[in-house]
Amino acid sequence: MPEITSYATGAPCWADMATPDLDAATRFYTDLFGWTANPVPGSDRTYNTMTLDGREVCAVFAMPEQRRAAGEPPAWLVYLNVPDVRAAAARVEDLGGGLLVPVYDVPAVGSMALIADPTGAPVALWQAGSHIGARVRDEPGAMAWSELATRDRDAAAVFFAQLLGVGAHDLEGGSGYTMLTGPDGPVAGVLQMNELWPDDVPPHWMSYFSVIDTDDAVGHVRELGGTVEVEPFDTPFGRIAVVVDPVGGYFSLVGPAGEDD
Repeated sequence: MPEITSYATGAPCWADMATPDLDAATRFYTDLFGWTANPVPGSDRTYNTMTLDGREVCAVFAMPEQRRAAGEPPAWLVYLNVPDVRAAAARVEDLGGGLLVPVYDVPAVGSMALIADPTGAPVALWQAGSHIGARVRDEPGAMAWSELATRDRDAAAVFFAQLLGVGAHDLEGGSGYTMLTGPDGPVAGVLQMNELWPDDVPPHWMSYFSVIDTDDAVGHVRELGGTVEVEPFDTPFGRIAVVVDPVGGYFSLVGPAGEDD
C-alpha cells in the first residue's frame, strides 16, 4: 500500500501509548507487531516512535512521574486530524466538551490540544506540520480503526459532527453504533456502552491494529505476557479481539472474519 501523505479532517491520524514501564511495553509491541522502536532525539529515550518497514505507525512513551504517582493506568491516546487546531479548540467548550490541555506547539512538527467530549473521553486534536501522523494504515501491524465507547452515543456523535464537520450516521438494525464520515467515507466510530459494560469502565477511545489472523495474534499476545479481555469474535468488519499488554494497556486486534462452518 502506498505511503500515506495526508488525512481527512476528523480522521484519526496518530496514536501513542503512555505507559509506566516503557521497556516492557516496547518489548511487547515490537515482538507482537514487528515494529522497530526509534527513540525521538531530545526525548532522553522516553518517547519511542514505532515504525513498520521504515514507515511510522504510532508511538509508545514513558508516562511522566506525576501521572504514575497518581495511579493513572496506561492508555492509548487517539489524535484526530484538524486543519486549524486553535479554531477547533476554541469551540470545544461551547459545544459541551472540555479543554483538558490548551493548544501547544511542537516546533516544526505540529500543534495539538487535549480535549474531552461531553461524555468525558479524552482525545487529542492534531494540526500537522512535518508530522502528518501514521504513514501506513490498514496493513498487518498498522492501525486499522479507532472508535469511541461511551454511555451517551448521541451526545458524543453530535459533538464530533459539529466540531469536526463530519457526518454522523447510525448503523441499521439497532446496533448502537454510529459512523463518523468524511468526504471519502467512514473515519471513526462511536459505540454505545450498554448494561453489559462494567460500571467502572469510563468512556474511552479504542485503537484497533490490523493482523493477518486474529486467533494467532491472540495466542501471541498470551505468549508475550499479555491477556485477553474479549476472545475473538466475528463481525461484518472482521474478526476482533480485545487484549491487554503486560503493563495494562488495552487495545483491539482486527483480522479477516473466520470462514463459515
